[in-house]
Amino acid sequence: MARPKGSKNKAVSAAKTAKTAPAPVEEVAPVEEAKIEAANVITPHRVQTYTVMFRDPVGVRFRIKDKDGVEHQVEINGYAHNLRGLDKGILVPGWGMTHNVNAEIWDAIVEKYGRTLPIFTRGMIKAMPDVRSAEAEAENLKDVKSTLDPVDINKTHTDEV
Repeated sequence: MARPKGSKNKAVSAAKTAKTAPAPVEEVAPVEEAKIEAANVITPHRVQTYTVMFRDPVGVRFRIKDKDGVEHQVEINGYAHNLRGLDKGILVPGWGMTHNVNAEIWDAIVEKYGRTLPIFTRGMIKAMPDVRSAEAEAENLKDVKSTLDPVDINKTHTDEV
């Protein structure tokens, strides 16, 4: 059966018109102001563990309770950690590193002791988000001295007695 002239073009035009017609607008429920504010709050990336740096030859141990009341003991290594248990060795001052310290527990330690304990207030203990950051920070702070560093007799002026 033959189509009348021009009928094909009218069918195509009708199909094009149907595809470009706007969709009906749906009614949207109003959003509460508090939900908008909560959605706009930018939360910082949160790490689960820290690498804690300690500028002291001996370590320090903290006891702290978590938010559920469970007591945790966290031991932070000093820079002489590698000599523990040895009869002798060379003490090289620097930053002791303790890896994979639970971030929630560490934050509780800082909250409890950060403003009062001298190792915090003097910057002798720091938490970094990863090992690479801790190593870079240790390199930047390599000239920081601890009161327990060994004395370099070649650089220290002493009078004979």
